[in-house]
Amino acid sequence: MNDEWPNEQDAALMQQEWEAEQQAYADIARMAEEWQTRWPNHCRACGGWGASPIRHYHYMEPPDGGDPCEALPEGRCYRCGCELTQPDDPCELGTCKTCGWRFDDGAPSW
Repeated sequence: MNDEWPNEQDAALMQQEWEAEQQAYADIARMAEEWQTRWPNHCRACGGWGASPIRHYHYMEPPDGGDPCEALPEGRCYRCGCELTQPDDPCELGTCKTCGWRFDDGAPSW
C-alpha cells in the first residue's frame, strides 16, 4: 500500500480543481472585457458600480450601499458617462436616461 500524498486519485482531483479555477478566472476576464467593450465610457475608479466594490478573499461583489464614487462629476452615469435623472426623493439614486443604469451593474471582477 502506498501512503504517499498526493496519490494518483488526489493528484487528478487537484488538477481538475485547478483547471476549473483557471476556467473561472478566464470566464470572468472574458465577461469583464465584453462589459468594458460595451461600456467604454464607464468610470475606471469604481468599475461602473458607482461605489467601491466590497473585496472578499477570492471575489468582489457590487456595493450594497455606502458612499457613491466621486470620480465622475455629480449626475453622470458610472456605466456610460451620460446624464442621470434627478429623483424626486434626494435619498434615492438617479437612473441613467441613456442606458437605464441604476447602481445595478458594473464590470465583472474576481
